[in-house]
Amino acid sequence: MKAYFAGQPWDPARNAVDFLQDATFETTADARLRIAVAWTKASGLRYVEPYLNRVRERGGRVEMITGLSAGGATRQGLERALELCDTVDVVFDASGPTFHPKVYFLRDGDAASALVGSHNLTPGGLFRNVEAGIEVRKEEAEDEPLFSKIDEWLDSLVSDSAMTVRLDASLLDELVSNPRFRIGDESIPAGSKPVATENVPDSGPFTKSKRSRRYAQLVSTSALEVIFGFPEDGADESAEPTDEPPTVLYLWSKKLSRSEALRPNPGSNVTGVLRLGKAGWDVNVLTYFRELFFGSRPWALADEAKGKYVCTVDLACTVDGVDLGVHTVTVDFMAGRVADQSNVPTVLHWGTLSSAVRDTDHIGSYVVLRAFSDGTFSLEIKHDLAFGEAPGETGL
Repeated sequence: MKAYFAGQPWDPARNAVDFLQDATFETTADARLRIAVAWTKASGLRYVEPYLNRVRERGGRVEMITGLSAGGATRQGLERALELCDTVDVVFDASGPTFHPKVYFLRDGDAASALVGSHNLTPGGLFRNVEAGIEVRKEEAEDEPLFSKIDEWLDSLVSDSAMTVRLDASLLDELVSNPRFRIGDESIPAGSKPVATENVPDSGPFTKSKRSRRYAQLVSTSALEVIFGFPEDGADESAEPTDEPPTVLYLWSKKLSRSEALRPNPGSNVTGVLRLGKAGWDVNVLTYFRELFFGSRPWALADEAKGKYVCTVDLACTVDGVDLGVHTVTVDFMAGRVADQSNVPTVLHWGTLSSAVRDTDHIGSYVVLRAFSDGTFSLEIKHDLAFGEAPGETGL
């Protein structure tokens, strides 16, 4: 069995998104991805949507178990879960205990891998917060008992009809209307929605689980022994190599303006940036580049007064068919730009690419940006777009 520590958010530690990206990389029609988490939000699901879709598009199944305790569920999150998963079960124990697990478990034939930790299906839980967990991968038949126990535990949750109910649109409406469950709304700023404290209705379809429970007893420290298994000295803990190339998660393109091609009209200033806007693509410019396209990069607050955030990105660059290698560029985001710069809050600074952009006339040429499943990025400048690189020709 191989084991890895997932201790986000600092590089180079792994996070929950890394686990799902790797676990689903080569799935088959036999794959079954089971997720049990306390909180599910649409803002978190969008970061793992490509990997859930990958499993289902190849014929596999995605099954989710999520909690309703402590006001952590949102209407948008549950709606999106219904769209992305084959089944969604919601858990609420009317007797009071909180549903609090975070388990991501994939079986595919004889292969199995799991992440057990503190990672909710929220942006914080997936990569922003300080979280920790252990990833395990099945290597041989002797490893099976552990993974069988995970299956059994998940099965026991689903079969407990007192506290677990299969979610559908009708039940979701019932849950949202019942203040007992405090289903959140991600369109409303946190803290602005009052929480009901009086005249709270009953628990709807949920009752108290009748399964026997185990409670902790105080024991002396000397009675406790925890045994951890570590890789043998010199063992390679890196991911196994694969010949399959990374997939394109996001693609965006646009035609370069005179200013972006660094050849402005006489008397005009050279901005030195590529403006990352809609450019014909059906995207939300306030979230797409910062939270999705470059969402895997760490963003830092550079100017609190202006609300300016920056990140650096390593781009594999090709200009007019010439491989220029990897260039590190800066991308910055300011929501305030929306009002005064044609709805473009995010810009990419050409930096060390400036000469390659400027020395040849690229006015009217196209730039194509790609974000890949392995966390890498590329930039290409070319005279014509290939099929699938223009808006409306690709689902990316």
